[in-house]
Amino acid sequence: MELLLITIINVVALLLPSQLALMSASRLQLIMLRDGGCRYYILQIIEEDDGSECYVFRKWGRVGSEKIGGKKLEEMSKTDAIREFKRLFLEKTGNPWEAWEQKTNFQKQPGRFYPLDIDYGVREAPKRKDMSKMKSSLAPQVLELMMMLFNVETYRAAMMEFEINMAEMPLGKLSKENIQKGFEALTEIQNLLDDTGNQELALRESLIVAASNRFFTLIPSVHPHIIRDKDHLTMKAKMLEALQDIEIASKLVGFDGDNDESLDDKYKKLHCDITPLAHDSEDYKLVEKYLLNTHAPTHKDWSLELEEVYVLDRDGEGNKYSRYKNNLHNKMLLWHGSRLTNFIGILSQGLRIAPPEAPVTGYMFGKGLYFADLVSKSAQYCYVDRKNPTGLMLLSEVALGDMHELKKATPMDKPPRGKHSTKGLGKTVPLESEFVKWRDDVVVPCGKPVPASIRASELLYNEYIVYNTAQVKMQFLLKYSVASLHCCICNGIGELFRSLRPSQQKKIISTCKNHVSSWLYGFVDVAGAAAPRQQGRLHVGMKQDAVNGAAGRAQAENDGDNMASWTSRCRPTLSRQRMNIAEFDVAAVTVPVLDGAGDDHRSYQQG
Repeated sequence: MELLLITIINVVALLLPSQLALMSASRLQLIMLRDGGCRYYILQIIEEDDGSECYVFRKWGRVGSEKIGGKKLEEMSKTDAIREFKRLFLEKTGNPWEAWEQKTNFQKQPGRFYPLDIDYGVREAPKRKDMSKMKSSLAPQVLELMMMLFNVETYRAAMMEFEINMAEMPLGKLSKENIQKGFEALTEIQNLLDDTGNQELALRESLIVAASNRFFTLIPSVHPHIIRDKDHLTMKAKMLEALQDIEIASKLVGFDGDNDESLDDKYKKLHCDITPLAHDSEDYKLVEKYLLNTHAPTHKDWSLELEEVYVLDRDGEGNKYSRYKNNLHNKMLLWHGSRLTNFIGILSQGLRIAPPEAPVTGYMFGKGLYFADLVSKSAQYCYVDRKNPTGLMLLSEVALGDMHELKKATPMDKPPRGKHSTKGLGKTVPLESEFVKWRDDVVVPCGKPVPASIRASELLYNEYIVYNTAQVKMQFLLKYSVASLHCCICNGIGELFRSLRPSQQKKIISTCKNHVSSWLYGFVDVAGAAAPRQQGRLHVGMKQDAVNGAAGRAQAENDGDNMASWTSRCRPTLSRQRMNIAEFDVAAVTVPVLDGAGDDHRSYQQG
């Protein structure tokens, strides 16, 4: 029977009549979060090459289980096959086939299947050419950047980090339509979470479950769950934004393995001139100064090292920006950080605002383009870590005009009349006397961080938001590496967090505790000699952003007496389900003693 199934799948690609080809196959999927299952139903019409016979093929079961399910093949006339296909489609989805075929008025029905876009391409392991050995006319620095951008493993790793079920939605088969519908499902959940008084609790819960079912049907996950809170909602919305850029990259350059284009050809598809800056040029020195000066005081456990700076000129962007450049005052060169996997989309299409169908949750000042004047704030959104320490960041010229200044989160569609942008006022700001002008009228806020004159703000650092993409001109792309990810105790905790399901992450954060018995630890003294390995308790004050792999701080306690805090490079052994750090080795030197976890920390007492 397996041989027959392989033959059937091959025949589908050879369907002759246009009508039959349009309705030849459908993969239906149903996520049932209440019973923890993910069911599928495959429905196909198959026609013989000579048109003599038609078959309706069905296969159903539970994803990941070969024991549950079945299949059926029925021979009938073409007319009867089409009629039976439509009947079964209506029965399983609650919608007529025409609604799906014409992409009109298809509504996901509770407890019914939902069709997925399918691809009959061969999924054999691709034989990829070694791009590094191909001849190129690109500058060596640009060629290295292209190899970094077009590394397919980077995109696979990102999808695995997002817990995408790669068997159900492999890289290269992302659907823009499914991502859009995923946003719509999240917006529906957001509205239900906000509507706490107008519906009965049981009805509201059932609608949240139905919308969660629909979301995970569209975006298959290895850990589907009911999305019941704003934190998980925001996390999934950010994931979809990243998937949008991965989908753009997939369609632009191809990740299917059958794309033998050179890096030069792929570079041309970006429609963005990328020119490396000489390290002794004035612009390079200015960018380097901006990076070195504007590291935020709460991010001192790690540092950034500049490797390359590229000048950007995306096709058409300068023309769109010229109107605002000429008519608005207050232009600044500001930072914007993003995941490495987002940059093919950014370079080819520019910075984009979240789509209308996306939920508004998670945006402090509404949907817009967000920028910072402190480099380390933007670097947090690049999600580099100890294993992948190299990232990319933008410096963009932003026409801010008159700014609507705020001290707390205020979601909005656009700033009030007469204002051209929004500024979230931080409690720490660059020193204004050290600002410089670039190209006569663009302010570069490259002063060292100092306390602001205002103290009542909810924001630690400034944020700048524009709501029109034409107010932005990308000027420089920075390639940098993160150095001194000092405390790998905290890095290890960050890696553990990323390996856990969101519900487990939230539980650990909320309890702020985890206990390990018999903790062994060792230090290296200032001279580099290994200190005696000791047994005792270790208190870790960890910044929230350590969840994303950034560094934290460690303060050791032994026999009740405070010891010096040590900046450490450790190799913790972590179990998946609990913070079972059995032993670590240290290879670093001392730092000043810490008084304890600050306001922006979470305390983890180990003992």
